[in-house]
Amino acid sequence: MNKHFFAAVLAVPIFTPDLLAEVPKKNIENIVVTATRTVSSIDDSLAAVTVIDRKKIEQLQAYDFLELLASTPGIDVSRNGGRGANTSVYLRGSNNGHTMVLVDGVRLGSATLGTVSLQHIDLDQVERVEIVRGPRSSLYGSEALGGVIQIFSRQPERQFKPTISFGIGTESTFESSFSVAGSVGKNTVGLTVSHLETAGIDSQVFDGNTDGDDDAYRASSAHLSFSRSFDSGAELAMNYKKSSGEKEYDQGDGYSTDPNSAPYGEFEVVSSNLSLAVPVTDVWLSSLSLGRSTDENVSLDDNMPDFDKFITHRNQASWQNDLQINENYLVTVGYDYLEDEVGGTQVYSKDSRSNCALFAQIQGNISENFDVTSGYRRDKNEQFGYKTTYNIAFGLDLDNAHRLIISRGTGFKAPTFNDLYWPASPWSAGNEDLLPEESVSTELELRGRYDSLSWTLSAYRNEINNLIDWAETRVGFWQPSNIDSAKIVGSELSIATTLGEWNLNVAASYAKPEDELTGRLLARRAKKSIAAQIQRQYNELSVGLNIKSQSHRFDDSANTERLAGYGILGVRLAYVFSKKITGNLALDNILNKDYQLSNDYETSGSSALISINYKM
Repeated sequence: MNKHFFAAVLAVPIFTPDLLAEVPKKNIENIVVTATRTVSSIDDSLAAVTVIDRKKIEQLQAYDFLELLASTPGIDVSRNGGRGANTSVYLRGSNNGHTMVLVDGVRLGSATLGTVSLQHIDLDQVERVEIVRGPRSSLYGSEALGGVIQIFSRQPERQFKPTISFGIGTESTFESSFSVAGSVGKNTVGLTVSHLETAGIDSQVFDGNTDGDDDAYRASSAHLSFSRSFDSGAELAMNYKKSSGEKEYDQGDGYSTDPNSAPYGEFEVVSSNLSLAVPVTDVWLSSLSLGRSTDENVSLDDNMPDFDKFITHRNQASWQNDLQINENYLVTVGYDYLEDEVGGTQVYSKDSRSNCALFAQIQGNISENFDVTSGYRRDKNEQFGYKTTYNIAFGLDLDNAHRLIISRGTGFKAPTFNDLYWPASPWSAGNEDLLPEESVSTELELRGRYDSLSWTLSAYRNEINNLIDWAETRVGFWQPSNIDSAKIVGSELSIATTLGEWNLNVAASYAKPEDELTGRLLARRAKKSIAAQIQRQYNELSVGLNIKSQSHRFDDSANTERLAGYGILGVRLAYVFSKKITGNLALDNILNKDYQLSNDYETSGSSALISINYKM
């Protein structure tokens, strides 16, 4: 039996350094768990996947999680203003909300909007990010139509020796963080807390004018972790994360008629999980995970008595069993349960629904050079009944340096509570007869691996049906229905190489997401994008250059509101003063490029952030 099998320990709910102890340190950066819910190397994975580890996060010095995502192939980001503003993430041209987001195996997101507040993810608390492109509903169910983004919490390595960092920058930005961790016997505990304040930018433009005030953003985050290993080989792990704060925003077209109006929002995003993995026999690993997440948003105005509040609680449980049938085949079978609960100021006709599912997967080697992974899932949803999804992929080693992968999979997205149960009024109403959105995706991928160069080239086609769209069904009355369908064809190229003393990473993407009825491009998605990072080490000094360019996009489904393409340049410097002190300088948009990702919303101009990290 493969000695690394026990390192797999349900890789989704439990992922800590303790559980990867059997994996050689030099290989930890090369593993991925989200694509199959088990541990495999990136080279062996049959999915299109990108891993951003802590070293890469520190090199990029991204000012928030969305900028980090935008450096990877296949991801397009739209933002309504500066830091903390509402954002949309489009994975391979699919809709915002078609990407599942997990934190340590726990689902995040609003069941009313059907999206995730990724703008509130604190990079100081992120150890690594795994991005799987392409449908994964056969493993995860609803929302994994376009792909999966999983965030693994940071696990400080030093033994009860704290790390402190401070940063100041333009837009009156101040950042601070503190982390400490250590082990006592077989118990490991870690704590990370951080805080961010920024005056922000004046986000919204109306008829070429702004309302004259900056939209500030304040956020505090905390992460507490605990794990224990047992003599039997069992592992217990607990994680708790919370991010909360305030964000200011503009009123909308024309702004408020009250000159003293100061609208703002309060938010809270919480996730927690408890996981236990037990090696039942030498070939059977059984894992149980319980999790809960909360997404809360409140819209307020000090000069107005009314407010809006939306709360989502997601309770989940998972039981997974990994069985090593022989040296060639690993079988995974399991059961997932999810319950969504909504509340707040809006009263829905139904405020909860449940989903349970059985899933199975087999992965192995048909021959020495021919691999296969195949998965099947059967969901039962309280609202719409049964849904079946599958995924199958074949990998063929053409020679020692080249690998060909062919895959096909299906996905779906359940309607949101707003779509289904929005309270009826003279102007709008939900539609309880809605069906899930569905997709079928086919992909061809070719990889090359050499001594100092690796590359991946892929092409895909994704057809999405039963897309839900809110439309005017009669004069002045809006209601959603399954009226739209989309076809997305695209390609991606990733290159990593060394040119002399410089390390170069390039991610280029092309996507053509079309409304099949009209032939128009889907809104807020650029057809072409490229991101590149160039890095070099000069003794204690690290120098990096970040480049990003995108073609034009349209802000509306009619393709009449055109947003111009753009290119921006950033510089990263890091200097190691001693074993304990490191200094960083991040310069963004140094050419002060004026561009927009959403119509009527501004983006930041030139900005700078300088920070100091001190390890006690």
